[in-house]
Amino acid sequence: MGQGVVDTQAYEETISQLRTSTNKIFEECAQMRTAAQTCIDNMQEDVAAINKANKLQTHIQGINAATQELNQVTAAMQQELERTYELIRKSQSE
Repeated sequence: MGQGVVDTQAYEETISQLRTSTNKIFEECAQMRTAAQTCIDNMQEDVAAINKANKLQTHIQGINAATQELNQVTAAMQQELERTYELIRKSQSE
């Protein structure tokens, strides 16, 4: 593509893929969190198992935080795409 040309379809596809991936990550983290809590509930006497399950929950929180950052990047990309569409509309009306 030439200079100044924006592939809006590629942007839209990337944004869609990012949203799909982050949603999947959140879903998987929710399942891991549930499994860790079940482990804690079932292994009340096993201190080592409880400690590992708690550590897992801490890591899940970190994954969720990183995924929220991806959501922010995706939102910024969506805003940029909307600005691009607005510029295209303006240039076509001139």
